Amino acid sequence: MTVTMTGANQKTCCRLAIEARADVVVMIHPDYQYIPALIPAMASMIVNRLHPCVIGARILGGYALKGGMPWWKYVSNRFLTLTENLALGATLSEYHTGYRAFSAEILQRLPLDRNSDDEEELAALYGRRWRLELCLRDVKTTMGMELLRCQSPAMARKEVLAYFIAHNLVRCVMAEAALLHDASLDRLSFKGTLDALRQYSAAIGRARSRQLRRQLWNDLLLTLGRDPVPLRPHRREPRALKRRPKQYPLLTRPRRQFVEVQHRGRYWKARPRNYRALN
Repeated sequence: MTVTMTGANQKTCCRLAIEARADVVVMIHPDYQYIPALIPAMASMIVNRLHPCVIGARILGGYALKGGMPWWKYVSNRFLTLTENLALGATLSEYHTGYRAFSAEILQRLPLDRNSDDEEELAALYGRRWRLELCLRDVKTTMGMELLRCQSPAMARKEVLAYFIAHNLVRCVMAEAALLHDASLDRLSFKGTLDALRQYSAAIGRARSRQLRRQLWNDLLLTLGRDPVPLRPHRREPRALKRRPKQYPLLTRPRRQFVEVQHRGRYWKARPRNYRALN
């Protein structure tokens, strides 16, 4: 007799749906608290790539108690949802819902064997979402894509594509370093890898032999693999600036027409309306 963990039937159904090449996997509990008529709307949001996961909540509108949910289960549900939102930094209305829709692509990437139930699947989704946000921050802030310099739409698309190609190349270097030196890919610094590539690229370009270039490349991978980011379990990433911006006004006119006011810091703080009137 084989003892399986909670939610083994859900995992089995998800695997069978993936093997059948399904695009969307919908789970609905047969407790008559969910409306099956919403399945096409939930599936359409996934098929149109608006969201990789859609969750239906019976809590909103008080339908849980109206549908026959005992009050003690309702209180426990609310307490667990509040605790999980505080732990994950999310704002979901309900984690223990039996109405979910997943894209097959996201299910293939989730570690289903390591999750005991669907709540851990949601936690894994939020973990993946955080890693994606870090990747977007690497492209925008670390690589400097916050401000595009091209003026036409066609050139702007090419500039964004060039940033994405450079980001993928840096990620490939990180993956190669993690694979060769048995390091965790999540603990390799993108900023450190980018700085190391800039330093080593000049030396590799000046190398006169292929053997020397290969040696420098191996040294680069060794440096990346032996310098992981320290474990910081309680580290917070607030959306705040380290330094205050300078007190310079905005350049609202061409440089030849712009009138610069002397002692602009004190004047800008004291009478900003008068300053705007001068320009």
